[in-house]
Amino acid sequence: MRKYGTLNDSSSEGLTEKVNIVLEFLRNTPEELTESLEVAPGIVLNPISLVTKVEQECLFEAHERLYDVHIIVSGEERILVSHRESLKIVTPYNPTNDIMFLEGDTENEYILKADDWLVCLPEDAHKVGMAPNDECVPIKKIVAKITV
Repeated sequence: MRKYGTLNDSSSEGLTEKVNIVLEFLRNTPEELTESLEVAPGIVLNPISLVTKVEQECLFEAHERLYDVHIIVSGEERILVSHRESLKIVTPYNPTNDIMFLEGDTENEYILKADDWLVCLPEDAHKVGMAPNDECVPIKKIVAKITV
């Protein structure tokens, strides 16, 4: 499965049906999303505004029932990804919030800019919200939460 791309690329090759639904919805919706929205059964889009942080302030997170698609609306975000089995659990899995926190070494690094997207499956622990150059800046993004 393809895990990284840009909204400008309309090819659905290598995408799951649910990821394609998210990307098509965002390509065809000109207005900015301002509140959470269920676009199809098991697919919720959550708009987020934040100020990026330095890496030392962030932990890896992982989920079991959901996977994420991170789509940058404005600004730049650095996201680190590692297989969750290779990391040490810092906060055990919370089934109510479908999240656990981990720490350890990074396997992959992505710098996402406006219209870029990244899929993080349940096995992909991801450290998000980081400044690309340790210069903390505001960003806007959408995180699609997709039921496995």
